[in-house]
Amino acid sequence: MEKKFIIICALPRSGSTLLLRIINKYKNTNLYGENFNCFSHLNQTFHNIKKTLDWDGKYDVPKSRNEFDNFNYHGTAWYNEFNINDVKKSFIKFIVDLLDKNNEYINIGFKEIRHGFETNNDFQDDQLKAKDFESFKNELAFFIDLFGNNCKIIFLIRNYESLIKSSRGWNCFKDKDSSINQLEVVTNNYKNFCNIYKDNSCIIEYENIIYDTNNTILKLSQFLNINYDLEEVLKEFEKKTN
Repeated sequence: MEKKFIIICALPRSGSTLLLRIINKYKNTNLYGENFNCFSHLNQTFHNIKKTLDWDGKYDVPKSRNEFDNFNYHGTAWYNEFNINDVKKSFIKFIVDLLDKNNEYINIGFKEIRHGFETNNDFQDDQLKAKDFESFKNELAFFIDLFGNNCKIIFLIRNYESLIKSSRGWNCFKDKDSSINQLEVVTNNYKNFCNIYKDNSCIIEYENIIYDTNNTILKLSQFLNINYDLEEVLKEFEKKTN
């Protein structure tokens, strides 16, 4: 059975741990915590492999050793015979093996607060800086390229002032006006991404999780197409997670 790949892509201090625990109460589901963007870095390798297959149309790249050996003019510097479908399968297997090594779950994934930001992976000391939309989009579109309709991305946002207040003095939030500006950029990136990938993504507000809990849990279940036990899910609200 094909895996469903779920990503919680959240603003810092937006309740991502709570959302992670909620979704992990859904049937046959296991999401991991943050991974310091390690999966996003695979995107660059994947992009480079795809690029060698065409090289932007600037060069005629032979697709086999025999074709390369029989080229009758100077200037063909290399060949490749990568099969992009085999490459995709290898990347999918690598990710699935990391997240579900015992093949226990149907729905797997992770949460990450670093998508959308340029960071040294420590928000307590880092300057808050939003990534440009193309860079942000490519990081996440990589997973859709691999998993197709089985890739579901949840963007979690929160009222900016509440978020900054909750940061407990993190250095990256000390300049309130600048922080709000950067958070707005990232939130707009979320919205623009959802406009492009409507079937793969949705936006959830932290305030709705807290104050409109049942409807928000139902919305998530419908988006992910995963069943849940409401009583079990609600137990997560008894834990201090934010």
